[in-house]
Amino acid sequence: MKNTFKFAIPIASFFGILFSSCVHVEKGLNWYSTTCGVDDLFRFDKRSQWQVTLDGEGFYYAYFARRILSDKLEITLATISTPQKWDDWLQWGCKGASSRVTYLIERQTGLVLSQFDHHTNQFINIDRQPVTLHKTGHSSAHGDGIYCPGRIPKYTDIIQPLLWTGFTSKKVELNTSECPATFGLSIFSDKARSAAYLAGMRQADILVKLGPWDYDHDVFSSFDKLGSAILDRYLPGDRVKLEYLRHLEPGSYELIKTSVTLPHRPIQEHPLAQTLIEFDKEQFAEIQNPYETLLNGLAQQNAKLNDNQDLLSRLSQTHQISDPYRLAPFYTAHRHPFMMGQMAEFCQADIPSGKNLLDLISHFKILENIFLIKAPEIDSDLFPKFADDDLELHLNYIEKVLQLAQTYNAQAFHRFSSDERMFMIRQMPHLMQTFVDVTMLDYDPRVERQEGNIKLLEMAEKIDMSAIVLQGKCLSKLLGNEFLISIKSAMKRHFQEHPEQLVRHTDYGKIILSGSENNRYYKRHDAAVIVDLGGDDYYANNTGSSYGELRPSAILIDFEGNDRYENWKSHRQGAGILGVGMLVDVSGNDHYVGIRHAQGVGFLGIGVLWDHDGNDRYSAIDTSQAVGHFGAGFLLDNQGNNTFINGRIGQGVGFTFGVGLLYSADSGGTDTYINKGQQASSYGDDGSFEGWGQGVGIGFRPFTSGGIGILLDEGGDDIYEAGTFSQGGGYFYGMGILNDRGNGNDSYLGTRYNMGFSAHQATGIFIDEAGNDTYKTTHQVAMSIAWDEASSLFIDRSGNDIYDAPGFALGAAAMNGFSIFIDAEGSDQYVGDSIPAKTYGNRYHGGTSLAYFLDLGKESDTYNRDRKNGEVSVSGDNAFFIDALTLDSIIQE
Repeated sequence: MKNTFKFAIPIASFFGILFSSCVHVEKGLNWYSTTCGVDDLFRFDKRSQWQVTLDGEGFYYAYFARRILSDKLEITLATISTPQKWDDWLQWGCKGASSRVTYLIERQTGLVLSQFDHHTNQFINIDRQPVTLHKTGHSSAHGDGIYCPGRIPKYTDIIQPLLWTGFTSKKVELNTSECPATFGLSIFSDKARSAAYLAGMRQADILVKLGPWDYDHDVFSSFDKLGSAILDRYLPGDRVKLEYLRHLEPGSYELIKTSVTLPHRPIQEHPLAQTLIEFDKEQFAEIQNPYETLLNGLAQQNAKLNDNQDLLSRLSQTHQISDPYRLAPFYTAHRHPFMMGQMAEFCQADIPSGKNLLDLISHFKILENIFLIKAPEIDSDLFPKFADDDLELHLNYIEKVLQLAQTYNAQAFHRFSSDERMFMIRQMPHLMQTFVDVTMLDYDPRVERQEGNIKLLEMAEKIDMSAIVLQGKCLSKLLGNEFLISIKSAMKRHFQEHPEQLVRHTDYGKIILSGSENNRYYKRHDAAVIVDLGGDDYYANNTGSSYGELRPSAILIDFEGNDRYENWKSHRQGAGILGVGMLVDVSGNDHYVGIRHAQGVGFLGIGVLWDHDGNDRYSAIDTSQAVGHFGAGFLLDNQGNNTFINGRIGQGVGFTFGVGLLYSADSGGTDTYINKGQQASSYGDDGSFEGWGQGVGIGFRPFTSGGIGILLDEGGDDIYEAGTFSQGGGYFYGMGILNDRGNGNDSYLGTRYNMGFSAHQATGIFIDEAGNDTYKTTHQVAMSIAWDEASSLFIDRSGNDIYDAPGFALGAAAMNGFSIFIDAEGSDQYVGDSIPAKTYGNRYHGGTSLAYFLDLGKESDTYNRDRKNGEVSVSGDNAFFIDALTLDSIIQE
């Protein structure tokens, strides 16, 4: 085989030869020369060009060059001893080439950034020097406008936007006179802004040719193969020809020939933010924890160490292209599975422990940590003084807080017009309904709704989140102990003599002060601030909820009474919609009934429902009870035995750039959480419902990353019951945490994807600190399950526990998943038919998955079958099972 790497002419000169219009060609075997330098490449408007030269010995050197980005090129050099039809040969991958190498070149300097040998599928070591390529003889052929496979492989290439083809299709047979095709790929999903949509294709149109591929080529056997072929050959910005059939009437078609410039996936066009990379470096611990030490030792003994390292590399590579909403704690937890517990602690570090919920400001510290922002403290000297016996001074104080809060709100949304703000408010229900209907936004049959959702997701990047947090800190001045005690005293004095409500109208909304009667608040009582002394009140107004420019700030404070909060309208009971809304109930056994976006929900804002005392009942239909989208939703219950009921999507959910926190702070409170009952499971499982809650981070797949959802309970004998995708899980670049900190005997009931799950590049974390707990699912896929480039952690730290799960569960992973299951102590029973530690295939991406199961403790455990006490084994595709007395003992062994 000829030696391809004869260094004869600098690469910069070669670029000029290949691309410049100022080329002078000398005949014979002389060198090409050019009067145009490499700087001309920046003015070159073609995406690709090729040239073949013949040396003096009759050997052909085929160069294919393409512009990747404004500052980078890919050069593929293929060699062969026989002449070819060169454009076809290049397009089809240079079949029979003696050698084939692709270089990634920095255009301005000619430095080689990477170098890949396609015959060995290996990278060639480089020293970042300008490359010189063998370039002798005369030009045999040249041309432009083709795209040949030969890109440096996926995930090792430069960072570039993801293609958005839209060719989601199924193979169909044909018998038409309009086209010789006997079959094609029928489009079954219109994807807004995709290549297929821009080419005019709609559902039921049949693709019969694309680029170099006709219907009878193997890539047309499925849309997966076609998609892979397109990704191997094309980049966003490339122009491609295609042909498709449009069905006119039975047996009649129209053949449409067109071309389209391939677009990138909407929003997914950003290199990973440098702030996330720096956060990861700060948090990453070089010292392995003992669980990691044990795994590496077992992997090395069983020749699995390289597989494990490859899996970690694959998890990291999923972050090469990002959207602007990816959150740092998730990024670190997903890339370093043994840091999942550490990142769970990081997200909860500033949540007040026990019953110390009075300092609401501390919760905004959580947002600063997770969003990597810094909102300064509010100077108390900005506000007027108040005195116990002067209610007017308290009203002046409230009005000043509202004024300053509105200033911060204006800062947060200064890049939006009034029409844009109203569009976002009106589009939000459509966004959520799309998720409810189809989960993946691009499968929405209503293309106009798709387009509106994409527009909304793009616009949200302009919000100043630090200003929203500052607005929340400002409004929290009305919830400090000193002010609450003072205004309560002043109101008691006032209403002893003046029992009627006191109303002040301000530029920022009404302020209503009420006495201890059983008051009723309806729509006409919508207000920026309500303070109610007591009584068994009924609230059917905005109940401490903001609503864009109409009411950017809202607070409701009820001091006493068994109150009812009921509303069939959305965005109620502590909802922050393009602003900040807070509902604070200080005491009483209260009942909250909502529909959607209720009970501590923030959308482009912060919503808080804080109930300080009493045995309370919360119920809603969906998207309620601590849900954050582009902001935060807090549902904080300080004390009592409480019941939380939500039909779907709630109880600690973080959507894109959102944090949802449901926190029950009473260490002795017995709470019941139910998140199911509205919609049948999308899997069609008998008797199973959709859930999406109880500590879940959810992304709007395939466009934007998910947020962080947290359900934190301090203790008590609690009941958690939920449908699919619930109880400490993540979906599409989101992270969810369910953490029961107490020593109660808890009961967890799920269906599918529960109790520490992750799906599609996500992270799920489930932690129960103590107690004799029961875990049960009606179906499979639970208790540390990682699916599709995802990572999951399940920890039960102590207690005699019962695990009952069928099928794929108890430390299970597939499609490049990384699953960790740890029961650290106790005599445990595994009564379902699931075999702990199991992997299942990697057909999506190749590579491997990893399932890591540990049951520790001196007590004897009961396994249903195939596992036993004292067993340490490695099976299948990286499934590690360990039953041992202590972690130290098995490491030493």
